[in-house]
Amino acid sequence: MLLLAATTALTAMLQPIDEDHDRSWSAFPGDGAFSQETRNAHDPTIIAFDGYYFCFSTSGNGFGVVRSSKDLHRWTVLGPLFLDQPDWLAKRYRHRSIWAPDVVVLGKTLRVYYSASNWGSNESVIGLAECANFDPKRPLAGWVDKGLVIESKPSADVFNAIDPEVLIDTSKRHWLFFGSYFGGIYAVELDAKSGKLKIPGNPELIHIAQNTTEKGNPLEGCAVCYRDGFFYCFVSYGLAGQGVRSTYRLMVGRSKSPTGPYVDLQG
Repeated sequence: MLLLAATTALTAMLQPIDEDHDRSWSAFPGDGAFSQETRNAHDPTIIAFDGYYFCFSTSGNGFGVVRSSKDLHRWTVLGPLFLDQPDWLAKRYRHRSIWAPDVVVLGKTLRVYYSASNWGSNESVIGLAECANFDPKRPLAGWVDKGLVIESKPSADVFNAIDPEVLIDTSKRHWLFFGSYFGGIYAVELDAKSGKLKIPGNPELIHIAQNTTEKGNPLEGCAVCYRDGFFYCFVSYGLAGQGVRSTYRLMVGRSKSPTGPYVDLQG
């Protein structure tokens, strides 16, 4: 099985959806109605599993859109993991969508980490959903929400608990990378068995990256991978959605350790 992650928009050829399909779960215009023309998927993560590819992406009031493909070219939209958001989350936030899912494959078990936030603040959460016996022919079956992993509060925290990225390092330790504007990117160790924080209540947060050269410390969408002795940390860096003032770009650093320090060519 191969895990492919992306922090930029994925453009894919999609098969037409059934006219009777329930489109009420989509929070973004156009996500529930499409043809064989190309469509965008926001914040996608793609996994390969038993001859299929599955794309999980941002969109929807419940959980993000899931798509399947045999060739990474033509995709079938299956819908969200859940039509309704979990009760614990609905009681905390009124938000547009659940964001930036990240998928971890552990044998036949799949874990999806997701985030939600009160827009424009660091009042945010990262949660976890799990399928203990993933069936590629019934990819929306068997999912259970496992609840809160970590949260951030404006009155107490400098970090922002969104955009989860989970790495299993060379010694099989699980690390959650997350963050955005405010304090930048952080990492914290997870318990491999539960998928939750290894030290609940008082986690040891490791500061991975920041951008102090632009107002608001703008960087987000962290993605981390291992190759040939180095861990690579990619981030979407700078201001997005600002028209001609936008400075959004991808940046990368590498490290011998999953927790850094991550450095560029100039060290």
